[in-house]
Amino acid sequence: MHKDIEKLFMPDTIAAEWEQLLLHCIPNECHLHEDTNLYNPDFELKRFKEIMRRIKNKYPILYSIIPTLGIFIDCMKRIRFFIWKRKVKYFGL
Repeated sequence: MHKDIEKLFMPDTIAAEWEQLLLHCIPNECHLHEDTNLYNPDFELKRFKEIMRRIKNKYPILYSIIPTLGIFIDCMKRIRFFIWKRKVKYFGL
């Protein structure tokens, strides 16, 4: 595994990918690497983050309108904690 990582990050490998990107991909408006499937899509809501990313890429104005999913998650955690704290205070749970 260590050798695979070394091979991926060798200066020759990186230079070849930059060359391919600059000379082939950008002029032809194609991707350097194929789109891959998400691994473990339920981990930290990756699936929803990917959906939001695709929507925002299609409609760039949404980048300035819709906050990141992380902000929504933080708000939900704070609301849950607030409710839990109230239950403990009033009901002694």
